[in-house]
Amino acid sequence: MLDSSTRRVGVPRSYMPTPQSFYTPSIPAIERHLSVQFSSPEVVVLRLLRFSWFLATLPIHLVVVTIAVLLPSLAGFIPAFLLPRSHLRRRWTKRQRYLYPIISRLLWVGPGTGGGPPLITPEAERAIPVNTILLERFFPDKHKVAVRVEEASPTGKEAWVEGEAVDPRGVVKPKEVPLFWLQRDVGDDDVGFRRAREGEKVVLYLVGGGYVTGSPVQGNRCYNLARWSDLRIVGVNYRKASGPDKAYPAALQDAITAYAHLVEDLGYKDIILAGDSAGGGLAMSLILYLSTTLALSKTKPDSLVLPSAVLLYSPWVDLSFELGGYGTGSLPPHLTDDFLNLTQLTYAVDAYLTNLFSAFPSDGTRLKEAYASKAEWEKSPWNVEKYGEGGKRHPLFSPALPSSLPQMQAMAKAYADEGVDPPNVLVVSGSAELFSTEIGVLVERLRGVFGDKAVE
Repeated sequence: MLDSSTRRVGVPRSYMPTPQSFYTPSIPAIERHLSVQFSSPEVVVLRLLRFSWFLATLPIHLVVVTIAVLLPSLAGFIPAFLLPRSHLRRRWTKRQRYLYPIISRLLWVGPGTGGGPPLITPEAERAIPVNTILLERFFPDKHKVAVRVEEASPTGKEAWVEGEAVDPRGVVKPKEVPLFWLQRDVGDDDVGFRRAREGEKVVLYLVGGGYVTGSPVQGNRCYNLARWSDLRIVGVNYRKASGPDKAYPAALQDAITAYAHLVEDLGYKDIILAGDSAGGGLAMSLILYLSTTLALSKTKPDSLVLPSAVLLYSPWVDLSFELGGYGTGSLPPHLTDDFLNLTQLTYAVDAYLTNLFSAFPSDGTRLKEAYASKAEWEKSPWNVEKYGEGGKRHPLFSPALPSSLPQMQAMAKAYADEGVDPPNVLVVSGSAELFSTEIGVLVERLRGVFGDKAVE
């Protein structure tokens, strides 16, 4: 365990370099000591150097990939170090084989040099990006999707936030949360701001972005869910970890506030949790919290209902990096085509769990005293002596780990105790994804507690 007095502020705790290649060179001995702050001077210099290399090698990259994709018989004459592995993925479309390596390199230039960009202002957190508006207006689908933003307030929902969702230091507290309501084939004035109809389902969507960036309306996933399902989609723009005041447990608190808003204020009883990447991990955190903490609480809200279904797109469910074969900073060859890179993931964990990284044994006694019982302290992510530095092995952050099995079993028992069917769970991922191994483990874990028919 590191001592906080020896650590430079802003330096990543467990730096993992992105694997070296001609297109993504790095100097780990230097980079591991750089600040994780997006706009720090040394990171700006590094980003400029990487962007210059990206531009200088882009023509080579395009020529090489063009030959490999359009004239595969000639690919054998190209030096191996110049060929992105994506050219071997015959099941990928030509567009994917062209674009994925370029997007991966852009992420190496940006988030791969230090967390995410400074978060947008509170006003912009409620804004719909111009490119999204233009796409909907000038390239419409047969089903037009209307969007409206409202606030979910934590006022009157204090009983919903306890246990792992509470900051024992009293620093991070529940706040109002922007919710993006999306629905197809209705007018803008008819979206949101109404109570649930009898038997109506709703999808609560938690966006990905490594817990440091992202908005529910930046991409098309929420729009497509609204088009394909004909359900109301509620995208939660939870706080992103741009600083300690917005790091864990802020995102979980916001997810709870949004869920309680649907139940308490709008009367929904059939809620589907959904999320991608880090948002998928947060969806797992939420269902575990609702079923293993809130459902067993002495102050359990009378209105509590458990999620009826869960939809996870490529969920990030192991922040400890123990699964997947890349915890040592190396990648199996079949995982090198993912958009994401190891440095980027390291920075994301560092930002999201920054408050827990401060829970060293030196102040562990003080934190322990904030809990009413030994049992509560044993469950707390702040108990870093049990869950490791940063609490990374806690079930809320790494539900795919074997150590999370008791919480998974308790989750299944909560559904049985409530007399309701276990949730239907659909997990979507690809074999080339960086998270593919941990996702596979999570699926087997869920099948073990909910049954094969409930999980696919």
